[in-house]
Amino acid sequence: SSIGNTFDLYLLSLVTKLPVVDVMNSLWIAIAENLIIPNDDSYRLVKTQHDNDENIKVKFKFAHDRVQQSVYSIISEDEKKQVHLKVGRILLKSLSVEDINEQLIDITRHLNEGRDLITEDKETKYLCELNLKSGLKAKDSTSYHYALKYFEVGMDLLSEDYWQNQYDLVYDLFCNYSETSYLCGNF
Repeated sequence: SSIGNTFDLYLLSLVTKLPVVDVMNSLWIAIAENLIIPNDDSYRLVKTQHDNDENIKVKFKFAHDRVQQSVYSIISEDEKKQVHLKVGRILLKSLSVEDINEQLIDITRHLNEGRDLITEDKETKYLCELNLKSGLKAKDSTSYHYALKYFEVGMDLLSEDYWQNQYDLVYDLFCNYSETSYLCGNF
């Protein structure tokens, strides 16, 4: 899982660039105060781990949405964008193709939150493609309003010469946007 209501110790280690053991040590107080809840008892074994093993599958969740909201509210908007972009990039880099497809919506959401900080055209085009895929996935599950948002973001990210250089991507975004708008009742 990505970083949200639930989060993964290994991913948190990648984001913070700290060893898993150090990240775990910093979470002990939050666990003791029941602010975050481990999914199982495997977190107790991390004290003895001395490497950054990606096979460590320790997951946590916030005890309540308000705890997560409180933590999120103390972070500046610029920092939020930076963290979201970093999380999205790390997920893309560290996950297998199957895992990326499984977590596509979360990855795209993170990258979209930090899209203002993306400077490379190649990454922007890739994010357009991810928004198309996420929109199609949401549309297939009849989450039309979410699908529409992904198609909108994808269209907003397009370069000025998009019809000449990215015709297929543009066509797919615009067609799916139009169809999904109709399905949302926007005639």
